[in-house]
This record gives sequence, structure tokens and C-alpha cells, in this order.
Amino acid sequence: MMYVFDVDGTLTPSRREINNLFKWWFQENIQNYCFVTGSDRDKTIEQVGLDMFVGAKYSFNCNGNDVNFYGAQVHTNDWTLPEDARDWLNTKLEQSKFFQIVRMMVQMHKKFQAIRFDIDNFLSCFR
Repeated sequence: MMYVFDVDGTLTPSRREINNLFKWWFQENIQNYCFVTGSDRDKTIEQVGLDMFVGAKYSFNCNGNDVNFYGAQVHTNDWTLPEDARDWLNTKLEQSKFFQIVRMMVQMHKKFQAIRFDIDNFLSCFR
């Protein structure tokens, strides 16, 4: 059986290192496992340790855009948002009735080959 684990906030407290007692238990009891995480390789190693990272059959980092097989990188996706798409998103934001409210709060960022364009979470505070 293969076990698949999310890292950040599941195996570890959010953005922090794994609990040492739990790490010991995990290494004693779980042998065949993979990691799935939005974090990059370095952050995952920081959180679970190099020993657990290279012990994972696969680690799907950066939302699956980087794939490691027993610690060795076997795939990476170097996608970037095309400039015309970025311009389109900015235009839509400027045309929004919420532009003045959220102009400084809008989260439009590249995170590991993914784009998040989100004003809804912020606006939910005003509903």
C-alpha cells in the first residue's frame, strides 16, 4: 500500500517543522509513502528533514510542478503567465467595481507555476 501525505498543516504544523516524536513514529511505521505539497523542495526538506524527503518514493512539490523520485528531481514545469494574460487580469481588476477598495489588497502572484487571482476572499469580509 502506498500512503500519500500532504505536508504543510497535515504532517507538520503550518510552515513549521515536524514534531520529533511523530517523525520517529512515522519512520518506524510508514515505509511506502509520497508527499504532495504546494511548497518547494527546500521548504519541504526544512519541514520534514532530508531523511524523510529522500525516503519518499515521490514528492510532488510546487503543486505537482516539481516531481522528485527518492529525492532526485525527475520533472519540473517552468510555466510562466504570458504577459497578455497578466494584462487581461489587470484590466479586469481595473474595470471591477471593487478596484478602489481592494487595489492594494488583491493577491495576484506567481507561486510555483500557478496563478492565483483572488479578490473574493477579501470581499467576503464585507458581505
